[in-house]
Amino acid sequence: MGPGVDNRAALAFYYCEGYHPIPPYRPGRDPSINRALRKQLCPVRQDRAGY
Repeated sequence: MGPGVDNRAALAFYYCEGYHPIPPYRPGRDPSINRALRKQLCPVRQDRAGY
């Protein structure tokens, strides 16, 4: 995601949706402009795995 420092609303949206910052996955990226985020997804329930 690259909203930069001026798009705090976008960051707030992602944080409210459960995303968390992670270290950059490409070297040389400016963390004040490009941010790496991740979200833990729910595991598939075994009783619904074949559904």
